[in-house]
Amino acid sequence: MQTFQTSHANHVIPFTDTGSGPALIFCHGLLNDQGVWEKQISALASQYRCISVDLWGHGQNRTIPNTHTKLSHTATDILALCDWLNLDKVNVIGLGTGAAIGVEMTLMAPKQINSLTMINSFVGFEPQVNCAKYQQWIDSAKDTTDYQTLIAQIAPLFISKQTQQPIDIDFAIKQLSIPTDQQHAQALLEFCRQGIYQRDLLEDAELLTLPTLIMVGLENQLRTVLESYLMHDTISASLFKHIPDAGQLATLENDTFVNKSLSEFLYNVCPRHND
Repeated sequence: MQTFQTSHANHVIPFTDTGSGPALIFCHGLLNDQGVWEKQISALASQYRCISVDLWGHGQNRTIPNTHTKLSHTATDILALCDWLNLDKVNVIGLGTGAAIGVEMTLMAPKQINSLTMINSFVGFEPQVNCAKYQQWIDSAKDTTDYQTLIAQIAPLFISKQTQQPIDIDFAIKQLSIPTDQQHAQALLEFCRQGIYQRDLLEDAELLTLPTLIMVGLENQLRTVLESYLMHDTISASLFKHIPDAGQLATLENDTFVNKSLSEFLYNVCPRHND
């Protein structure tokens, strides 16, 4: 694990950097960490430079700058990491909120972002019914230090609704970020708040002219297939795929399908393969 010192004192972004070739930036979703990309990096690192980050409050990243109030601030940090690594062109692969950060990066630096992959995400306004449910989770987390129990309660929502056996739920729990102390919890909850109440990025969809792959798990309990169809209809340069037998953690639940789809998409959009 490496760290990137951001422009904010005492705040670093942990990341891994594996392989060589066209650069891929992996951004995980809420309550996950870079571990959700383990199988993709294993499959792609022989042909691509795979960089995976722990976003604020998640995984090994246990803080968040006081100045950060919205996802665009994190997008600026990831772009700064790209510049620090001397990456002129990057392909952003985002899960959930990580995809929204990818859109923000694209709007900020359209010449630097070569392609965008959005998995189990929605970059429009979060539906009010979801906001109310997620806010209740945040409020519950603020009122407890028993984070393990709280995570265990919501973990089943992250996997396919068809696979709810104890072994599957235990698998989901292990993929979620559990705060180590109150400061860590505060950072995680603040970042979650920013993800839940993100701005409506579909308003800028006409600016998203880069190659885009949209994928959604057919058994997802947190995001709907309809939302992904809406993004596909709105983003003119996008491709759309259903991920069978998978929920929000599709990168681990059906890595075979996700890896094949990513490989095909990246083969077509990365300059090295088109020479």
